[in-house]
Amino acid sequence: MNVDTLTKLQLAGMFDHTFLKVFAQKKEFDKLCNEAKEYGFAMVAINSSPVKYCKELLKDTNVHVGVAISFPLGQTTVKTKVYETNEAITEGADEIDYVP
Repeated sequence: MNVDTLTKLQLAGMFDHTFLKVFAQKKEFDKLCNEAKEYGFAMVAINSSPVKYCKELLKDTNVHVGVAISFPLGQTTVKTKVYETNEAITEGADEIDYVP
């Protein structure tokens, strides 16, 4: 890959657009997903609760939904992480990242 010839869209497609704050509200996810679509980011990275909502906002696009499991501290049991992962996948997550 020649970085000198990358377009803005190709470059944006290599990045995740992330919003992992605990106080997130619907309007922040609307903004996150709209920006991801507008700029062509590869994925939105979010906590597990808004997966279904973001997946719906991003349907018919190439933007994936990634979930941060046990974020930010990772201080949950493996059993809890497995449950949260399964829920995220059921809700439509395309990628899973977890905090060990």
